[in-house]
Amino acid sequence: LQNGNLITAINGIAEIPNDNIEIQGDKSIYNKLFSEITVIDNVKFFDGDKNIYLEGEKLIYNKLTNIFRSIGDTFIRVEDTYEINSTDLIYDRNLLKIYSKKETIIEDDKLNVFNLEDGFNFDILKEIISSQRTNIIDVDNNNYFFEKAKINLVKNEIAGKEVKVDFID
Repeated sequence: LQNGNLITAINGIAEIPNDNIEIQGDKSIYNKLFSEITVIDNVKFFDGDKNIYLEGEKLIYNKLTNIFRSIGDTFIRVEDTYEINSTDLIYDRNLLKIYSKKETIIEDDKLNVFNLEDGFNFDILKEIISSQRTNIIDVDNNNYFFEKAKINLVKNEIAGKEVKVDFID
């Protein structure tokens, strides 16, 4: 369409071998002028270099900025260690950050659950989560509440304001 500047496909797979990326979905639209692909419905995305898998309703990838924008409910698995459930996420492949302004739940492979209200920023490389309001339920079912939390997943350290802890025992 549009003199070859717009390409649409149904039930297609977009492979970007130089970046080790694969995106598939029910409908896709590639805009050559903006180097942007939009994939709609049953979206599945895999970043082979970063070992990040995403499922969602709609995904927009801009090759120039190397940013993925997910619209609607989204599930992301990061390195088989973290599972993220959120809405309207952004994955910045250059900065290796995932963020959203919406409520998000992250579960780790140690069975801890992080309920991040009012948005979050996840630095994948440093494995640090920042959030305005955080509720954490650990593997022992203890509840931790924080305002303005920073969670270092590598060191298992949490810093925040207005801390409240409800221990199960």
